[in-house]
Amino acid sequence: MAAEVAEVANRCREGQSTRQLDLSKCGLKSIPDAVFFFFSETKPETCDFSQNVLKRIPAKIGQKFSQVTVFNMSGNCISELPTSLVAMTALSTIDLSNNQFSIFPEVLYSLSSLQDLNVEKNEIKEIGRASCRERV
Repeated sequence: MAAEVAEVANRCREGQSTRQLDLSKCGLKSIPDAVFFFFSETKPETCDFSQNVLKRIPAKIGQKFSQVTVFNMSGNCISELPTSLVAMTALSTIDLSNNQFSIFPEVLYSLSSLQDLNVEKNEIKEIGRASCRERV
């Protein structure tokens, strides 16, 4: 366990200088509060939390990482997104592939700068009809 914590801390330190947070393949079950502490002054431009075992994304991520342009959450166990993602106004790319979404996340309709979206290999069976009607 100590080795995993040290690895996360090292990657956060590296991310502070590059503005590219890569916590992929760390075995994370949740995003530690320490990650937000590391980036309290220098905000990351890219976040990679892929290939972990995350079941949820903390609501504060939208506010704390509002300048992120690329957000990779592929290969986790996520089934919904927090509405706070609307605060990520610079977000242009999001990868949600290989997760457990069964309903298309409504918050994605609110991301006006979004250009690239990957939701492959999910079990999406429903797209929010209310949002679709608003767009027509």
